[in-house]
Amino acid sequence: MQIRFTVWQFVRVMVWLEESQGKSVALKKAYEAWADTWTPIDQELAKLAADDHDAYSAMMMDQEVVLEGVPKEQGREVLKALEAVTMSMKAEMDAGKGDEEYLESLRLERRELRGKSTKLKKALERD
Repeated sequence: MQIRFTVWQFVRVMVWLEESQGKSVALKKAYEAWADTWTPIDQELAKLAADDHDAYSAMMMDQEVVLEGVPKEQGREVLKALEAVTMSMKAEMDAGKGDEEYLESLRLERRELRGKSTKLKKALERD
């Protein structure tokens, strides 16, 4: 299976996997499977955040990460990560954390991640 992410979506998933990998072997395997892809992206984003905000924004919004040959088990872990991230975003919105601009940004991100979840569910059912 192939999974395509915009860089910001991949960041959301990998940060969640990074923080959660101690919870199960499957989460740890999913994180480790993509660590070679994640590490240079994370390092480049950190560098750009410090040096060039426009390039940072362009990378986050305009570039894609393509994961090839993703086994079903790891696809299910990505789906869990997407669902957990969207639930956490909803909780943050419900609590009213942040100003209106921030909350609107969360709404848009959440909507896109939920769309990604729907597509991934369908792909998992097909395969």
